[in-house]
Amino acid sequence: MGVYLSVVRTEGDDIRLAGLRVGRGMPSLVEVLEGRAAYESPEQRDEAIRNETENLLSRMKTRPLAFVLCLPAHRIISRLIKVPFKGRSQVSQAVPVELEPHLPFPVDELALDFTVTRVLEDETEVLAFGIRQSALDNSLAPLMELDAHPEAAVPDTSGLTALWLAAHRRTREPAVVVHLCETCCVFTFLRDRNICFTRAIPIAGSDAAANPDAFTRELRNTLRNLALTRKGDPEPDRLYLTGIPQEHPVVAALEQQLGLPVTAEVMLHAVRGSRRIPAANEETLWFNRWEPLIGAAMAAAGRDGAVNLIRGAQGGRALVSGIISHALFSACLGLVAVMLWGLSYHVAVRRLEMERALLESQAEQVDAEILRLADEGLGEDVDTTPFFDPPLLDVLNDLSGRIPPKSATIVEVRVAPPGTPGAWISVTGETGSASQFDQIMARLKEASLYRVSPDASVKMQGERTIFRVRLFRPGEEIASNEQS
Repeated sequence: MGVYLSVVRTEGDDIRLAGLRVGRGMPSLVEVLEGRAAYESPEQRDEAIRNETENLLSRMKTRPLAFVLCLPAHRIISRLIKVPFKGRSQVSQAVPVELEPHLPFPVDELALDFTVTRVLEDETEVLAFGIRQSALDNSLAPLMELDAHPEAAVPDTSGLTALWLAAHRRTREPAVVVHLCETCCVFTFLRDRNICFTRAIPIAGSDAAANPDAFTRELRNTLRNLALTRKGDPEPDRLYLTGIPQEHPVVAALEQQLGLPVTAEVMLHAVRGSRRIPAANEETLWFNRWEPLIGAAMAAAGRDGAVNLIRGAQGGRALVSGIISHALFSACLGLVAVMLWGLSYHVAVRRLEMERALLESQAEQVDAEILRLADEGLGEDVDTTPFFDPPLLDVLNDLSGRIPPKSATIVEVRVAPPGTPGAWISVTGETGSASQFDQIMARLKEASLYRVSPDASVKMQGERTIFRVRLFRPGEEIASNEQS
């Protein structure tokens, strides 16, 4: 499955962004974006870089777990030094002291990390990587302003080595690997899958391929420097090149001039999803344009060759030992949440089942009671009259139609309880004239839901006529006012 990381690399005015899923094997390239900062004067460059970076970030389809900054190799200081101590804690404290004589500025201004190349009898040999903190801050600034805080700053050397080692998983023998890049060539000597020596050769990859003689001179000088610096190592029996295919003419020229077999490859072809990179032709994929970014994600995830200039040597090399630990912790929290949800769901289901069983039991008791009452029947003392009365709502609806608001105002409607002698319903109201009351009585006598007593009570108060009408059930005998 792996973790999803986004790597950003700025070289001059060109900005590239790669989204990768990094796991145990080769990474998967998910998306690639690139742009170029446009500006008219040098004072506008920083703002242009920021704006183009923001543009690329806004076009990302997937939000990464972490951002990684990839640093061009020619901007990195690298020194192979020996420290008169053993143990990572003491070595990490001594590296700045031993490195300071080799720097043109105070070591406090250096963002530093290192790898242990070998442990000798009374000392430790380390390969230190550094970049001036102000330069690193300038590279980080556009991302920091856009809330895309990088968790690691990985040099090209580390990224290219991590990718090469992933492509040559079974290689443990010493190897000289030269990466032909756009702006320089990165020379590395690997032993036990560690970077033991490196140099950024100031020749662009395309120039090296076009002028193998000058490139060969640089390689010979670098090989002599390696032999003087790393005494005791076996002489290389093969040279590995990346960034060009094996059939490129420069391969045969180097073999002839160096007297060594040369193996060349384009590492991008081994990366899953590399077809996502737009390419007009095969040559546009040469010279390691995207490989440093891909390898930086692998180095950030703690693969072989990892270097992190943000946290430094004391903070641990793998960016994402921290990231993977965070991802595992988040996954564990998610698992615990799912388990708790499952437990609460199980409890809720059990509670619902118990409530359902209780309701079913109560329903069975009600059914049994109904059956028992049905068998017993109603007693002789039970008055069944209310069951045969017309519905009261129907009666009220009928009254509202026969005593419309325009003709009269109903003041009171009184319904007598079952078994009460006399009228069933008494309606009290008032109207404007006696003739309107006569019309109301005529309409009430036409009703089928009730019978109207003819002896209505009528009183005259000024212009108002107050009346009281008694209604009886359809099959009930009309009683006189005295009986009511």
